[in-house]
Amino acid sequence: MKHVLRRSVYLEAQQRADRWITGVFLLLVALVPIIMRLKLFTFISPVLYPGVMGTGIKGDMFTYYKYVFLLIATSAAVLLFLYKMTRGRYEVNPGYINVPLLIVFLLVLVSGLAAPYKSLALGGDFSRFEGTVTYLCYFALFLIAANVEYTNRKADLLMYALALPVAVNVIISLMYFYGHDTFQIPWFRELLVPPGPGAQSTTGYLVTTLANPNYLSGFAAVAAALFWARAMWDGGRWPRWAADVVLAVLSFAAVLASTSTSGFATLVVIAVMLVVAGVRLRPRRGWLGFAVPVVAFVLVFAGMNQHNSLVWTKTIGAFIHLGGLRPAAVPGEGPESGAVAAFAPRALAADDTSSAIGRGTAAPSLSGGREGVPAGRAVQAAAAAGAPAPNAPDGVYLPPARTGAGDGRVYIWKRTLPMIAERPWLGHGLDTYMFYFPQDDPEKNSNLSDYNVIVDKPHNMYLGFAFGAGVPALAALLALFVLHAWRTVRTLWRRILPGQAVQMLVPLFAAWLAYLVQGLVNDSVIGVSAVAWVLFGVAVSVLRRYSPR
Repeated sequence: MKHVLRRSVYLEAQQRADRWITGVFLLLVALVPIIMRLKLFTFISPVLYPGVMGTGIKGDMFTYYKYVFLLIATSAAVLLFLYKMTRGRYEVNPGYINVPLLIVFLLVLVSGLAAPYKSLALGGDFSRFEGTVTYLCYFALFLIAANVEYTNRKADLLMYALALPVAVNVIISLMYFYGHDTFQIPWFRELLVPPGPGAQSTTGYLVTTLANPNYLSGFAAVAAALFWARAMWDGGRWPRWAADVVLAVLSFAAVLASTSTSGFATLVVIAVMLVVAGVRLRPRRGWLGFAVPVVAFVLVFAGMNQHNSLVWTKTIGAFIHLGGLRPAAVPGEGPESGAVAAFAPRALAADDTSSAIGRGTAAPSLSGGREGVPAGRAVQAAAAAGAPAPNAPDGVYLPPARTGAGDGRVYIWKRTLPMIAERPWLGHGLDTYMFYFPQDDPEKNSNLSDYNVIVDKPHNMYLGFAFGAGVPALAALLALFVLHAWRTVRTLWRRILPGQAVQMLVPLFAAWLAYLVQGLVNDSVIGVSAVAWVLFGVAVSVLRRYSPR
């Protein structure tokens, strides 16, 4: 009898902890993507570079407070999980995630401690905060989420928590798309820019809460995949089904408003996955849940393309001209960043340098010892040697300004691979990319359309992870992904799960797959990755709960 009572007390403690942890996850999913506020701080650079890469007062609008909230939420979740393990005598479930997760956790930790620029690697770049600590938070949240028991209602709430960041970003991005900048609204601006010196001189525009339309495109694709799949398998009442359809359509509109190709390409992959899943698993709403969003997508596409032809150019047009070169972008042709340009170089804007694929309007020339050479003398020297005449103010010969394949991504990837090979085992340290990339490479002009742009990330989540933490860490991470994909697909394909399990697993798998696909051309950012890792953990828990023992 004592043992029964004791087990009852332990179970009650575990359930109480699970309720609080789920609450923390709800706040994280709903708030992390939309937290914004200007923060100024002193940055000590590890290199003697001028301008944005040097030591000085820096600022951030989009990531700093997301990072702070991530640390708070992770700390709260860890404390609650420790309470669950001690008071509730809970033991971490054995399973396929434990070994690869432990390996990648240790490798990332060792990589940060062994990085040449340790303090930078631990916290990350001053505009991204995606260093070692951030990744350890992702892994901790994932492990905790995978060891929480979710009722169907709790799992639904976690998915619907995405509705808030979707709504906020749809409003902001569509307003900008149709010529209304929310940053110019006085009360909204006061929320973002604290009073004090320099507040009035902060200028710019706002496209998204995620700092860059590329990130908005990726995030909206994840949300669209989730709600599109829910519209197919949601067995609830019709009003809830209608909400799934509306949220899928709104997310798709945000993908188009970003005028970025990554999200649209991701949804093409997701559409194929949903068709295959639908044929095998028979959607709860039949094919109505697939067809109605598709029709709405087409109508939204037609309406938005009529307003701005970039909608076609960046979606279907990008597939037609895949791999080709384009002329340099025309100023004012569309948003290139999420952002606010301000009184401090790069302080607030993704426009300057946090988007490598764009024009670096505030970035200095990085030509090393060539600075200060009189242009006329450089031209004479070049002519005497029979070389092309310099065409840059500092006496450097630059190729013609063009944008390379994949909006310059292919060029960046080619330069990244040798950098990974320099330190393949433990990497250079997460989020230190900007300080290793050859910023004085003249080929930037013919691939990124501007020699002065600062390349601070590889625009590929996997290359960025290999660069920062090493190839073995990437292999362990990919092993984790492959194992989960294999277990999920195999279990779903056998059609041995009850309907409520399929209703949760298919949307979670679609969103997770969308995150991995968009990561091929996008970088990891806190506003997207924190949400993805939590939902990943929820999917593992649901799969474990319903899979036959």
